[in-house]
Amino acid sequence: MNLELINRVRRQLAAQTRPGRPSHRHPAARADIVKALCEAGAAPPDQPGLLELSATLADDLNGAGPLQPLLDDTTVTDVVVNGTDGVWIDRGEGLQAAQVRLGDTDTIRSLACRLAAAAGRRLDAGSPYADVRLPDGTRFHAILPPIATGGPYLSFRTHRAKAFTLAQLVEADTLTADMADLLLRVVTARIPYLITGATGY
Repeated sequence: MNLELINRVRRQLAAQTRPGRPSHRHPAARADIVKALCEAGAAPPDQPGLLELSATLADDLNGAGPLQPLLDDTTVTDVVVNGTDGVWIDRGEGLQAAQVRLGDTDTIRSLACRLAAAAGRRLDAGSPYADVRLPDGTRFHAILPPIATGGPYLSFRTHRAKAFTLAQLVEADTLTADMADLLLRVVTARIPYLITGATGY
């Protein structure tokens, strides 16, 4: 994606933002992006090309840019950016290289700072790390130089929209049948309880 084009559209959208409405807290609508593309003189001549470009720009302006399709993949639990050395994903069977290129260090840093800002956190040389939850529920962690000597390093733990049932947890060997039965009886009886252990899905 052409960074100059993204910046032109971003400026155009900012100019359309109503006073008192912080543009970084409100996702740009696809219709607004199409309008900004046309006004910037960058709209493709054909409708399919315009729709594809506006969708890509929406990911860059509102989401995680080239990483957004990975985060939207329901089989992906984690996305890791190892500086400029590559992007890795986990589908529950360990890390695998993803065929995604984010660009140079400045591009990755800009993405990280924008995502942190969307969650209300500062991320810069004076505060070079952030651990936040993005608006869609994804947990996002970023580390910038000088702490990350080969960074920026980014990691995403995707948000599972649908919870597991007790039967699914037993089937996945997360719980035994006896544990599931006990938990069901505790919840049914509304007895206070505490669950501790490692995080994960």
